[in-house]
Amino acid sequence: GYWFSVWYKGEQIVTTQVSGSSEYTLNNLGEGEYTAYITAYNDSSSKQGSVTFRVNYVSGEQTIPNGRYQICSALDNSSVISISGASTDDEANVLLYANERHDNQYFDFEYLGDGYYKITAKHSGKVLDVYWEKMEAGANVQQYYWNNGDNQQWVVKDAGDGYFYIISKSNSLYMDVYGGVASNDVNIDTYTGHGGTSEKWKLIPAGEQSVADGKYQICTALDDSSVISISEASKDACANALLYANENHKNQVFNFEYQGDGYYKIIARHSGMVLDVYNSEQSSGANVEQYPWKNCDNQKWVVKPAGDGYYYIVSKGNGLYLDVYGGVAVNDANIDTYFGHGGASEKWRLIPVNEPENLLTVKGCSVSLKENIGVNMYASFSDDILEDDGAKVRFTYADNSYIEVPLSNYMSTTYNNENVKKITFDTVPAKLTEKIKVSVIKSDDTQTNMFSFSTSDYLYALINSTDKSIDANQKNIAKALLNYGAYSQIYFGVDTADLANKKLTDNTVEKTDSDTVIKSIQGQENGLFSNKDFEYIGSSLVCDSSTDLKLYFVNKSRLTMKQIENQYDISVANKNTHGFDVGTDGNILWIKVKDLRPKELEEMYSVRILSDDGSVIVETSPSAYIKKALLSEDVKLENLCKAMWAYGQAAREYEK
Repeated sequence: GYWFSVWYKGEQIVTTQVSGSSEYTLNNLGEGEYTAYITAYNDSSSKQGSVTFRVNYVSGEQTIPNGRYQICSALDNSSVISISGASTDDEANVLLYANERHDNQYFDFEYLGDGYYKITAKHSGKVLDVYWEKMEAGANVQQYYWNNGDNQQWVVKDAGDGYFYIISKSNSLYMDVYGGVASNDVNIDTYTGHGGTSEKWKLIPAGEQSVADGKYQICTALDDSSVISISEASKDACANALLYANENHKNQVFNFEYQGDGYYKIIARHSGMVLDVYNSEQSSGANVEQYPWKNCDNQKWVVKPAGDGYYYIVSKGNGLYLDVYGGVAVNDANIDTYFGHGGASEKWRLIPVNEPENLLTVKGCSVSLKENIGVNMYASFSDDILEDDGAKVRFTYADNSYIEVPLSNYMSTTYNNENVKKITFDTVPAKLTEKIKVSVIKSDDTQTNMFSFSTSDYLYALINSTDKSIDANQKNIAKALLNYGAYSQIYFGVDTADLANKKLTDNTVEKTDSDTVIKSIQGQENGLFSNKDFEYIGSSLVCDSSTDLKLYFVNKSRLTMKQIENQYDISVANKNTHGFDVGTDGNILWIKVKDLRPKELEEMYSVRILSDDGSVIVETSPSAYIKKALLSEDVKLENLCKAMWAYGQAAREYEK
């Protein structure tokens, strides 16, 4: 026969005679190690076998506050636990589904005080339940009426990175997405804990006070210099909400008022009306407008953190996210509500406007025509910035690269009788259309609002201005510079889809005959072009951050720079003082006259390589190079040179 016995903590708790195929169930076991013995015997002998096992019960603590949550899968945060078909029946299945913010996708978490939570479906009042208290991996999850069973109690355990494990008390298995793939109607079961993404869940509160009441600008994560605005500052009901460059106008400021029930009322400062989902529409793409406050769900909003200082703003009425239509930050882009996808078009930074600190305000801009194209921005700053010795102006370029310059480097002046700083930076002809974002970084790494600017924006504003103080010469040089920029873009292949002169109605460059320009150029190259060591072979214009004249000489004796410096005295003479660089490139000696002003294109420069044994002296001008280039039969180069010549002529007229 057979004897079966079980020992626990030194005591025999079970002893019984069993048959060879018996099954024995142990109930109400305490935690710890158990050893079970089976002894087979007959009249002459016996043989014993044993097995040791341990019983552990999962236990937890209160890891989240009581409240209503959505249970989002770590596989895809836009997929959430849902009750199939929004059924209110017992044993209705639990599954994964795209987040549509329906009531069957919200659950009330209630801590029971002993390490476990009760999780109740909002729509039905039924709780999440392990089917028939099954113990094996793969046991299904359903909804069922509350009976205080262990299969209805759950540990919510921190899994790191903002995620949680949800573990059944009854079988110690983890709530899991079957198959590990996030798709609609995939089943939810309980499974052995393996730490994988299919067992991790993000618990998103249905709504709470996440930002303090106050006035804010709502800046898109697509471009912090663009904010939600009410179209044309209208005070009419149904005026559209759209995206626009931040101009610090009142129609770009909104008052957030928490209503105490998880939702905010968002009021346009200029009109007193609230952000409203048009006609309470439920479909993705429903438009956002301003409308008088009616205390309706389509006027209430959840504001919940999206990470990195951004927020999602979600309509109570349709559960959809405030979104930039098309996902591109441009002026007049529409604001609608759209399904949650976690993209930048649905993320918003809320910038307080009632805070007198951390503020950059641009009062005006100008362009100066010197050795290069200088952009001047006249800006005022809040006192905290001006008092910060470590504050830096950041210039962010189209490729997201940036440079920083100490704010103290810029001079203080006045603009329209206001105290400002004159912020200056240089651009090149081929990049007149490049959008540059200007902000200030304080010593504590706090960043101000951004101001977005391109040189072409200012030039077109000048051309179209009705201000009588702006004369024809100013407008002519602005047009000439836009043409010069456009043909630089074409010649160098820089952003040719956005040419600087695209808005000009009269393009005089291509209409200008090259022979006319050639005849107007008076300067001729002359001098001593060769000696035993060097022979002059030509020049070029370098159009980079400045305009430079570069002369090339064959280095017949292949002298090193040190030998050249020892044997020759190199200089540049002109009525204006210009620096110059000297270098070698293989068997070429080059001399670059730097920082030529637009009006100096027709002036002569004497480049001298002097020695007692024989000198080379070249008398030339930028216009001499232009004259040669116009005979090159290279259409792009010809147009560039004609545009440069026209720009130089306009500069001479402007500076007379």
